[in-house]
Amino acid sequence: MLDRMITKSRYMNADNPTKTVASEREIAIAEQIAVVLTFLKPLHVTQADFVFKNQQGNPINENKWRAKYWYRALRACGVRPRRGEIRGQVRF
Repeated sequence: MLDRMITKSRYMNADNPTKTVASEREIAIAEQIAVVLTFLKPLHVTQADFVFKNQQGNPINENKWRAKYWYRALRACGVRPRRGEIRGQVRF
């Protein structure tokens, strides 16, 4: 497992630092996922670029994505949705 840091938050279409130092956290991702993301990473990327984008190249709108895809996937798997499943965006 590889650790990555979450140091920014996205709220109402604006990127900001996390509210508190305690909000900054490490997340563990499988090494295979890191390899795939590195392979998919564009040649010219900055800290401001998002890993997951919509078809126009903009950050995914969490509310639209959640309503259109996430809840459908949960229903198909027989899983009840929980509040706050998507709290941020992933960046390179």
